[in-house]
Amino acid sequence: MRDLALLLWVALLGADRIDLLGGEGPIVLTPFYLLTPIVLWSEGLRRRRIGHTFLPALPSRGAAFAAGVLALLAVAALSVLVSRDVTTSVGRLVLLTAISCGTGLVLWSVWDDPRWSDRLARGGRWGLALGAVWGLLEVMQFVGWVPADWFLGPIRLRLDPYTYAGILPRISGVTFDPNRAGLVILLHWALVERVRPRRAGWGVLTVVLLIGTLSRSALLAALAYLAIRHLGGVSRVIRRPPAPRLGISLVVALASLALLLAPTPRERLGRFLAPVAQRLSAAEGSAQSHTALMRQGITEATRDVPRTLVGVGYGTSFLLLRDRFGGDRYGNFHSLYVTLWVESGFIALALIILLLMRPLGLPGEWRALLLGAILFNVFYQSIAEPAFWAMIALAWSAPPALSLMRSR
Repeated sequence: MRDLALLLWVALLGADRIDLLGGEGPIVLTPFYLLTPIVLWSEGLRRRRIGHTFLPALPSRGAAFAAGVLALLAVAALSVLVSRDVTTSVGRLVLLTAISCGTGLVLWSVWDDPRWSDRLARGGRWGLALGAVWGLLEVMQFVGWVPADWFLGPIRLRLDPYTYAGILPRISGVTFDPNRAGLVILLHWALVERVRPRRAGWGVLTVVLLIGTLSRSALLAALAYLAIRHLGGVSRVIRRPPAPRLGISLVVALASLALLLAPTPRERLGRFLAPVAQRLSAAEGSAQSHTALMRQGITEATRDVPRTLVGVGYGTSFLLLRDRFGGDRYGNFHSLYVTLWVESGFIALALIILLLMRPLGLPGEWRALLLGAILFNVFYQSIAEPAFWAMIALAWSAPPALSLMRSR
């Protein structure tokens, strides 16, 4: 039970379908904001009980990460001075500060725990399992079997899924946006795989959940993670697969061949998969609109020298996109790098690139995961997502606990 707060914190990192204020507050009060101080306090007490300081000593790489985050926040704060909507900029900057610093502090509080990796992996398993259950409820809500909103006292639980073309539900678990859900799923899977790499069941569940999001960005990030994790920079001897895996592979191959040779099943399968194939195509409508948004963002960011350097105000790119998104106050240029450049200037862009790219050249266990986050944000923006900051913090840290566990 002493690990409960940390396990819930990991499992519910992206849980914005859970509003602790019941939809009546100025923001969606997710479990992250409630659990972060609880985890910090419980971890501090755990350390004090074993005679350690409340927080562990910050390693040099951790100090560099903290300095980078604080510098980014300072530059974003500077852009608030030129914002045309100061209230929105300040509010979103406060949330960014809480998310980035809160995530870093939680991971810092456990980084020298010998059970560090195992505890986070358990939270990852909880997260994947919860995502599967919630996804099933979303499907049931899509067909009208359960209501869209559930209330547990003051807590609101949302079950209504995004849809593609009105005919396919985009399953996203406890995260409302399917694209951000894909990033959270990837993080949970990476935490599990690092400790239990041979547990194929979690990998299969992850694949199902990722496909259910119908998120191109998430699938691109997952493919990059797999490529680097299992191929890049690691010498592996190719061995004959064990008999059970070989048998499963042969069955799949024969079934695929039968589908290819049989006209009627092939046509039916093609009609069923057509919406999915269209969604994942680069020629699909939203893909083209994302590209157009990015081009518009670069034009806005380079309009004049002051805007290039300082931006238009953190969190206010929606003011430049009223022609596309109307009154949507969350409209942005659908790329972290373009949006941050437009809102907070070139220095902010340089800092986020430094935070993301520097760990790729350092020894560490989490570079593949970080590369997935980098590619994910080319066509999406997750700067206000705790999972994104957890990926960066993991890549900057070099916790001895993981090396200890791998040597056992």
